[in-house]
Amino acid sequence: MEEEQVQTTGQSNNESGLRLTNLAISYLREIGKWAKFLSIIGFIGAGVMMVIGLFAISEMQAVLDLYRDASVGVIPSVSGVMYVLIGVIFLTPSWYMFKFSQKLKTSLRTEDSNELEIALLNQKSFFKFWGILMIVVLGFYLLLAVFGLLAYIVI
Repeated sequence: MEEEQVQTTGQSNNESGLRLTNLAISYLREIGKWAKFLSIIGFIGAGVMMVIGLFAISEMQAVLDLYRDASVGVIPSVSGVMYVLIGVIFLTPSWYMFKFSQKLKTSLRTEDSNELEIALLNQKSFFKFWGILMIVVLGFYLLLAVFGLLAYIVI
C-alpha cells in the first residue's frame, strides 16, 4: 500500500504551510478568554440545574407525606430527574470548552503546536457533542410530532 505524500510549496513534509499572524494570535487569545468565561457559566448552569433537580426529588417525599397520594409526588420526581440529567449533559460541553481554553492559552504562551492541536481537538469535540445532541433532540421532536399526528388521526 502506497502512502501519498502531500507537500506544501517550498516546504518539507515536517513543516506546515500555515503561519499565524499577530492579528490571528490576538484573535485566538480573545477566543480563549471568551471560551473560558462561557465554560465557567456552563459549569455554574449545570450545577444549578442539578441542585434544582435534587431539590425537586427531595421535595417529592414532603409532598407525599403532606397529601398521602402517590400520584402527586410523581411530577416533582420526574422533573427532578430530568433537571439532574440535563445538568449532567451540560457538563460535557462545558468541560470540552474549558479544556479548549486552557490548551489554547498554553499553546499561545509556549508556541507549542501540539498544545494547539489538543485545544482544537477539544473544540472539535465540543461542536461534535452539540451536533449529535441536536440530531437526537430533533429526532425526538420528529417522533413526538408523528405520534401526535397519529393520535390526532385516531381520536
